[in-house]
Amino acid sequence: LAEGLHNITARLPPARPPARLASMAHIIGAAASSAAQQAAASAGRKIGGGHDVQPMGHALPQLSVRNSGPGSEIRWEDFNYPPVLRLIHFDVTELPLKLRKTVRLLNLSFLLTSFVCLLNVADTAAFVFAGVAPMQWLLQSALHV
Repeated sequence: LAEGLHNITARLPPARPPARLASMAHIIGAAASSAAQQAAASAGRKIGGGHDVQPMGHALPQLSVRNSGPGSEIRWEDFNYPPVLRLIHFDVTELPLKLRKTVRLLNLSFLLTSFVCLLNVADTAAFVFAGVAPMQWLLQSALHV
């Protein structure tokens, strides 16, 4: 049965996408590129136009999270996490007590996953430089980080 299927597929001409599909893909790509350029220009005007850029916590006032302690406001402008990149604000002490355990467990999960991915890159690099694995593996391992 497998040999018969192989003979049938060997006689078929190679598949080519129809011309309409290629032209539609070109049109969709051009529309997406235009939309991205307009969004970037709009964002540049809003930031460069003298308007104040609001931190994420103030952009969504209906999602206010406050600690029950006195005077404990969340400092949204203090971007301190992850340690080297400093992309977001993260401080467990500013959260309500009932959320702290969950947030600590999520942070631990993030740290363990990051550590394992970095360890995987190091191990894969050792295998690639030893000649045991192809260079493609190192690129794939780095993409997981």
